[in-house]
Amino acid sequence: MDIISLSWGFRIKTITEIETVINKAIKSGIIVIAAAGNEGSNFNIPFPANMTDVFCIGAARALGCDSEFNPPHDEGFKFSALGEEVCAAYTKHNYYPPLQHNEQQAQSGSSIAVPVAVGIAANMLEYVAGALDGGFEGREATVAMKKLFIAMSSATRKKDYKNLVPWDLFRRDMETNSQEIMKILKSEIGIHSIDDKG
Repeated sequence: MDIISLSWGFRIKTITEIETVINKAIKSGIIVIAAAGNEGSNFNIPFPANMTDVFCIGAARALGCDSEFNPPHDEGFKFSALGEEVCAAYTKHNYYPPLQHNEQQAQSGSSIAVPVAVGIAANMLEYVAGALDGGFEGREATVAMKKLFIAMSSATRKKDYKNLVPWDLFRRDMETNSQEIMKILKSEIGIHSIDDKG
């Protein structure tokens, strides 16, 4: 397992037992991605998205602007992915009026954005594993993904939630893209972006 996807949260600072398991997973090289919540300024970012090494994912609209229900924050890196009006298939017993079998419905929220961010992370892990002839060990996986997420969200670097735009890392030819991504992985967190020169 490379990634744990958590489309839920608790309105408390921590649950010790869960925090211990999550920290153990991160130390073993698993990336943990959790929902930022949908309460706007009414509540803080929930646990476990409030943990330092957990990727906190808020929702974004189709053009990358933050959703108004993302909770504000003043510390750490928070990211966003498409999370408004996302069409997907849902089980029919969860909705009223009941949906027909395989009927699709548009949903919004940070819990919807989390699987989108997980898909981006999984693709980046696959790409980097091929380029590096291997993967990362321990917490290096979280640090590397943070570098990649920051680089691919450079257009929104001054926003509360940095919107993930993975295609920003693949705008050039294959060799140049690979060189740029390796440069990002060797840089310090928050220093290098794909738009930086040199």
